[in-house]
Amino acid sequence: ALVFFFSANAFAREHHVLVIRVDFPFEDPDHETTSGRGAFDLSDYYADEAVQSRYYHPWDIPPHDSRYFANHLRALDYYWKTVSENRVSISYRIWPEDPRGSYRMSNTFYKYGNGRTPEQTYQKLAELFREAVETCKRMEGARINFSEYDTFMIIHAGIGQETSGGLNDIPSAYLNPEDFRKYLGEALHIDGKEIDNGIILPEMASDSGLGGLNGIMAQMFGHRLGLPSLSNNKDGLPAAGGWSLMDTGGMAYGAYTRGFIPTHPDIWSKIELGWLEPVTVTSDTTLDIAATHIN
Repeated sequence: ALVFFFSANAFAREHHVLVIRVDFPFEDPDHETTSGRGAFDLSDYYADEAVQSRYYHPWDIPPHDSRYFANHLRALDYYWKTVSENRVSISYRIWPEDPRGSYRMSNTFYKYGNGRTPEQTYQKLAELFREAVETCKRMEGARINFSEYDTFMIIHAGIGQETSGGLNDIPSAYLNPEDFRKYLGEALHIDGKEIDNGIILPEMASDSGLGGLNGIMAQMFGHRLGLPSLSNNKDGLPAAGGWSLMDTGGMAYGAYTRGFIPTHPDIWSKIELGWLEPVTVTSDTTLDIAATHIN
């Protein structure tokens, strides 16, 4: 039997993540170019037969409250601890503290969605991020201190554009300091701290249990660690492929599912992060290649 040993003090770095949940004015009628109506799904899967009938699998089911997101963040921590062999650890705090609460944005959902150009889309994403963090600070005041965190994650109501296909759904994204300066015109500061990163995620990847949020979260956090996209972004196609987290591996397929169990970062990514030393082949020889989890 294989034995896996995890040392309690082996972490190279613990990332402290501030998670902010935001919703939008309720859309009535529902805007046809988006997947949601602006609010988190807080229905009770086990008590509502109509909700049960919508789900093929009982995974990522509502209510999408703070417990639901805490479970996903625990999964994110487990994932990065595993693939990094304990070099990465993640702690988190979810706001608002009300388990079913969220901060209301000023515009309806579709206003923050897809722009006519990539630049317009990133402009909308940066503006959404700024409004979310500033609203959180205004509502919570001294109860929250942004300087205590190093990673900032916005989770919005609705499905992400990458899995919904909705024209004006909000795509999941990672924002860096250059993005803030370019699209906001200045650096973003709260509590005397420059906010130098931002992750934007949806509440779910699907409303049927066929798509999971785990893979999207893992990939966006890969950007936080410094990894680039390894897709063919110019043509909107895969490049490194399904065995790379930073390409389509984040939405790896299972049995009528995708995105619940993301693949490892590919070997180039692990070398880039300094986790492995590449082997230089200097002669004609045979190398044994084993699955990454095999001792």
